Amino acid sequence: ELLRNEVCCAVHEELGCNVEAVLRLAPAEHARRERAEQLLLEIDRVPGDGNWLQLNARHVVGWDDTLHQPGVVPLKQCLPLEDLIHRCHFGATPKRVRVPEVLP
Repeated sequence: ELLRNEVCCAVHEELGCNVEAVLRLAPAEHARRERAEQLLLEIDRVPGDGNWLQLNARHVVGWDDTLHQPGVVPLKQCLPLEDLIHRCHFGATPKRVRVPEVLP
């Protein structure tokens, strides 16, 4: 409704917004959001099951980020598993954090 106002439409177009495209796509987006809200309401009606996820054990794992990896690895490429294993330390004692009494 707001974008149908001439002044508001002009301001948005000056800012580079394709108002016609937004108005054309708005009904489908509105319907999608309504379906998502209905799904959330349906999920809320399902009673929770405390036994669904059980914790059987806990492990402390440390990650060594000081190991230098030569070259740059692309974001979509994983490091070799051997390199990752050397960085993980199972059963590691977590570093303690000291909070200063007075902040600078």
